[in-house]
Amino acid sequence: MKLKWLFPVALVGALVAQPVLAEAVSDQAKPEADAKSPAAQRAKIRELANDTLAQIYKAHPEAEATIAKSAGYAVFDTGGAMILFAGAGGGSGVAVSLPSKHETFMGVAQAKAGLGLGIKNSRLVLVFTSPKAFNKFVTSGWAFSGDATAAAKANDKGLGLTGASMIAKDVFAYQFTENGLTAEATVAGSKYYVDKKLNAGK
Repeated sequence: MKLKWLFPVALVGALVAQPVLAEAVSDQAKPEADAKSPAAQRAKIRELANDTLAQIYKAHPEAEATIAKSAGYAVFDTGGAMILFAGAGGGSGVAVSLPSKHETFMGVAQAKAGLGLGIKNSRLVLVFTSPKAFNKFVTSGWAFSGDATAAAKANDKGLGLTGASMIAKDVFAYQFTENGLTAEATVAGSKYYVDKKLNAGK
């Protein structure tokens, strides 16, 4: 008799517990889903941008006033694993137009052939000294090359940003690696583009 009643009781218990377990699993998944939401990603990018700029201002206090008077800036987290003789990386960031402070969230793709064991993680700050340069970057998604860098330096007429490298006409760059702020930014082989997903509904 006891065995006869055991199965129905167990079955009822399982049916009662099922919604509770499902809700618990669902609640556990929510934080992970929220962390990957566009809003959460934008918040993380903003935090990274503010932290990176703070590091630049700490190293070069006079750069803060210069950047504030610029046409805009962009900050990227350009992480990416490298392998021998070939590698590919990517990242995300935000371009901020000044003085409006309008944000455009962007992505970056990197193709690094022949670099061997290169920089695995870095942060890049681009500063634009003309609206034309900033707008071209955001709307066209520049792909920087070594030739552009050389041409920019050849045409440099003294307008500079303390501690930054001139990488194109009216474009200066700061780059942080795992070892700190570098003297020479590396942007060749990088393609920047507007991230439609992160800009939707912001």
